Amino acid sequence: MRARRTVRSIVRVAAALLLAGVPAGGAAQSLPLKVSPGITERPTCPDSPAEPPAAPTERARREAERLGAAATKAAILGDRASAREMLEKAVLLDQTSAYLARELARALDAEGKSRAAVSEYCRSLRLEPEARDAGEIRARLSALEPRLRFVADPARVAFEEGVASYRRGRPAEAEAAFSAALRARPSWPEAFYDRALARAAQARHGLAVADLRHYLSLVPDAPDRQLVLEWIAAWEAPEVDPRLVLASGMAVPGLAQFQMGRPDRGLAVVGVVGASMAVGLLKRTVHVECRSDPVRGRCPSGEVRRRRTERPLLAPAVGAALVAMAVGAYDGWRIARERVAQRRGLGAAADEPARGEVELGLRLLDAGADGVHAELVRLRF
Repeated sequence: MRARRTVRSIVRVAAALLLAGVPAGGAAQSLPLKVSPGITERPTCPDSPAEPPAAPTERARREAERLGAAATKAAILGDRASAREMLEKAVLLDQTSAYLARELARALDAEGKSRAAVSEYCRSLRLEPEARDAGEIRARLSALEPRLRFVADPARVAFEEGVASYRRGRPAEAEAAFSAALRARPSWPEAFYDRALARAAQARHGLAVADLRHYLSLVPDAPDRQLVLEWIAAWEAPEVDPRLVLASGMAVPGLAQFQMGRPDRGLAVVGVVGASMAVGLLKRTVHVECRSDPVRGRCPSGEVRRRRTERPLLAPAVGAALVAMAVGAYDGWRIARERVAQRRGLGAAADEPARGEVELGLRLLDAGADGVHAELVRLRF
């Protein structure tokens, strides 16, 4: 009876120690497709210069910035005329500033000078096509000049074709479309990112990793940086067979975790197995049959008829060690399956459950003086 209680205690402790490091989710978080945020058309503005404006001197740039800041203060105080005049002087000093062009356009627009405002709005878009308020500026241009022609932005058209192809399950077409978008706009982070997904879906992991690294170089503080780095590591890792990982974990305690780069979990498995076996081997009871009456509770030397040693916790300890090895092997197998799924360009294997489950059945034996007892222990987690 005592041995059976010990079975339950050791098994529960072993499982709890190991499961503390096993995450609840079965699949790694997938990389979501990035969708083009803007519109696919842009106005063809008049008076487009054949050559880009010359860069200002450092002194002119600083003076233009000072005038721009002063114009902002004047506008806040309600002196629109002074704000516009200072902005006109600022843009003459620095023809390369999209910010000054936008501010002057808004000042002219507020005074009802639509033609001049259209010219400055268009100049700001030429200087910074992907400004945060580019959509707002294009909408205002359409309102100010309804006759303004619109033409398709080839980079955005190609990007949206790539998104559509990827969603239809045509990664090769999506890759070609994203590549076309990058030819039109070579420094587009989202295009590199989405092309990486299209390449990964074709098992071209080397090229996918190169695109993701380029994406991170363009956006060093990307909010999904950690997730992208995890996928890069998964695609760069050597391929593993989950079945071999499972077998190695059942053969050698903790080997599955060491193979999958989880030494902390591997050491936990080794620790539980070692502790269980130490308890089972060190806890022993010695029974002595004496030919004469014991003296002070001890059999005199030479009067020992038979000596029998029992280890009542050995069978429970072996059971706990087997549980630890099974949990560790399952954990390594699960990680290996996730990595295989990632290398295929998927967030999880098609048949991977939302939560990993395994049931272990162990028949533990307890040999004692009054016979042999067997107990079947089942764990589900």
